[in-house]
Amino acid sequence: MAHSLGYTRAAVVFHADGSYEMDLYYEIGNLLFGPDHGGLDSTELYHRLSDRAATGDGLQDELRRRIRDTVELRFDGRPAPFQISFPELDAGIPPRRGALPGSHALLKGQVPALATTFVMQLDRVYGDILGAIRAGRQGPIQRRVMPWGEASEPYFLGGDGEKSSPAMIAVRYLRLGFTHILPLGLDHILFVLGLYLLTTRLRALLVQVTAFTLAHSVTLALSLYGWLSLPSSMVEPLIALSIAYVAIENIMTSRLTPWRPAVVFGFGLLHGLGFAGILRDLGLPRADYATALVGFNVGVELGQVSVLALAFALSGWFRARSWYRVRLAIPASTVIAMVALYWTVERIFFV
Repeated sequence: MAHSLGYTRAAVVFHADGSYEMDLYYEIGNLLFGPDHGGLDSTELYHRLSDRAATGDGLQDELRRRIRDTVELRFDGRPAPFQISFPELDAGIPPRRGALPGSHALLKGQVPALATTFVMQLDRVYGDILGAIRAGRQGPIQRRVMPWGEASEPYFLGGDGEKSSPAMIAVRYLRLGFTHILPLGLDHILFVLGLYLLTTRLRALLVQVTAFTLAHSVTLALSLYGWLSLPSSMVEPLIALSIAYVAIENIMTSRLTPWRPAVVFGFGLLHGLGFAGILRDLGLPRADYATALVGFNVGVELGQVSVLALAFALSGWFRARSWYRVRLAIPASTVIAMVALYWTVERIFFV
């Protein structure tokens, strides 16, 4: 007989020394055996877990494995490692009334340097999540309620986690969009450099960049509003392949072919889905969804412009030289193509 998944409580505290901890109170039967609890009723389950806890037959190791597989704590969209302990099991203390042995886990970790947002996401096996986040033991509590398997709204690190205004939300997400191009978005950097290396004509560059910008802005919005979706296992290899195509075409020709803007537009649609995946990992505040989306997109554009500005600063003086294409554009495009083809194979077969 299936049991109700109920709900899980997750209480997170960020400390002044840069550490954090999460007290996780969950339905251990669901985590270990699934919703049917392996056919065990509550009394049988209690005795089974009590016996395992008393004999030390690997209950804690199994719980650690399952928690690591089903809990993700993200800072600025990137999963962070954490340690797991079981205070009551470690101390031999009986569980609180009505609870089962091992149903309380303590997760501890360090906040990455310069991180600005925190998001938690737990597997559907935990049911609905009632989250509470605070800065320090006495700080104001920020509530987060996450239905089955959904990520929490972002918690802004620093201060008490409250957003101050829509303008501040826009600035925060602008910064996140920028940093996910420079320095974190190497695949997007190489794509933009591939556009830059095609030709020395400014108009050709502007046509390509405009097509790319329009395309990724469209799919970024469509994906985040739930109107368009592709699995990342498909999107990421195609993004790598798009970089390889652009770089290889640079080797074959130095002019803007009639089809290049359309191809770049199509590739921009793919990159927009990639940006959407990043932004979903970062988390979006429901009350300021559009503001955060626009801020992130503007940050991405500023990052791309910065890549082009840096490229021009490093090579602009040589673009008028007769040897520019042979000695710089073609070798650089060759390196980009090789890296992108490697990524394509890696993302198809090894990720």
